[in-house]
Amino acid sequence: MFNTSNHLFESNINRVGDARDDLDTVYPFFIEKGKGAYVWDLDGNQYIDFTNANGGIVLGYCHDEVDQAVADQIINKGNIFATQYSRTKAELAKELLEIFEKAERVIFFKTGSDATDAAIRLARVASGKRIILTCGYHGWHDWQLNMFPRFDLGDDKHINFQYDLESLKQYIHDFRDDIAGVIVTPEYNYYDDDFYLQVQSIVKEANLIFVLDEVASGFRYCLGGLQKKIGLEPDMTCLGKGLANGYSISAVVGKNAVMKETCLQTHMWSTYNSELTGLVASLMTLKIMRKKNVPAIIQTNSEYFVKKLSELFLEYGVKGEMLTHPNIFHIVFEDNILMDQFVTECYLHGVLLSRDYENMLSLSHNKQIIDNAVERIRQAFSTMRSAGLFKDTFQNKYLISREALAERMKEEFDGSFEYSIFKDRK
Repeated sequence: MFNTSNHLFESNINRVGDARDDLDTVYPFFIEKGKGAYVWDLDGNQYIDFTNANGGIVLGYCHDEVDQAVADQIINKGNIFATQYSRTKAELAKELLEIFEKAERVIFFKTGSDATDAAIRLARVASGKRIILTCGYHGWHDWQLNMFPRFDLGDDKHINFQYDLESLKQYIHDFRDDIAGVIVTPEYNYYDDDFYLQVQSIVKEANLIFVLDEVASGFRYCLGGLQKKIGLEPDMTCLGKGLANGYSISAVVGKNAVMKETCLQTHMWSTYNSELTGLVASLMTLKIMRKKNVPAIIQTNSEYFVKKLSELFLEYGVKGEMLTHPNIFHIVFEDNILMDQFVTECYLHGVLLSRDYENMLSLSHNKQIIDNAVERIRQAFSTMRSAGLFKDTFQNKYLISREALAERMKEEFDGSFEYSIFKDRK
């Protein structure tokens, strides 16, 4: 089934050092192409994909209008020039400031890690202080690794408060004269509206710069991000995934009080920040998202998929849950071994799901495709049951324990269970 893919995968894993153990080792094959909601490996096996390139795809793979706009730019005008400013960049900046209504200025980069790193630099320059309080995943740069004990490089200027409000207050009290700002990644499946409003209130009351990392959530819950949905008003917002349907671009949008002067006081120019493909792709992607209200369509179809999956879990007595906002949903099992084998059996039946990460639909995932995916997952469960696997784990209960949830939160984003929406679970 995977002869070509397996051979190249095994060769590559010994030569190239950028594999992720929660993604690349889960799917031991090479993806050759994608179209809409589907991807194919080198051997021609087709998969319905719910990873959507870790959220980078929002309209579907190889979207005709986006790709055509990029092709026209490359063939007829070129991709990169010496200057940072361009008409395309000006148009995209205007578009983003209309979507993120409280923002007044935009800076463009290539990756989400770039954007969060830039926002922290701006907060430090604007405040004249060094310490950053942080929670959640923000990327791969040195300071961003302090949420992972196995990767932490020991940076005492970036303090992880672990989604714990009391810790946030205590750190502000202890280091108030040295804190530049606070950066938070929304984990909306685990912490509710009130939690984020409380974070904002604590940060604003201390007169600190508030940065919201919406790299993943900026175009999923609604145009304008989670902040628009629940009424947050950060000083700066980091954007990336979904912004250009798979093309490399990110941005920091924010208020002039923080960004206007500081942008001139520090150096953030990079040769490839002026590359036009991402800008062009983003303009077309946002045009389509606005015209079709893509987040609303994705929410409707995601609710349908999660409902079908929940029914399937109950039918087979699987002790697992889908959490809790379908636009970006997590699948959590009580038994991690069961979860691993579930994901494996699903890809053997032609469905790609994330093991330790978020699952997402694109605009291309219509109900017919979803029904097909559910049937394939049903076959995966049937195969597992017929093989006699996990017979002690298949029970007539589906709610997982607080211990399993706490373990998942710790592993995925190092979050405190105390303030989660599951804190009262026995």
